[in-house]
Amino acid sequence: MKAPTFVRSNPCDNRNHSRPNAPVRNCPECGGVVNREIAVKKCNEVEHGALRRRQNRYCIYFGDQLIVVR
Repeated sequence: MKAPTFVRSNPCDNRNHSRPNAPVRNCPECGGVVNREIAVKKCNEVEHGALRRRQNRYCIYFGDQLIVVR
């Protein structure tokens, strides 16, 4: 008997996609919305700098791309 395979709807490896109540609005890896119940927050460059230092590719509050992959 073969084990069932799990098909992900999102190719991102971030675990927030599978959490029923993610602590952030947007995924820091792909920018996708993971928790629609969290309101969109207006960000500033200081907050974006802190997120970049934590190696986030996308803003967890608004979904903006922070780090450009070359």
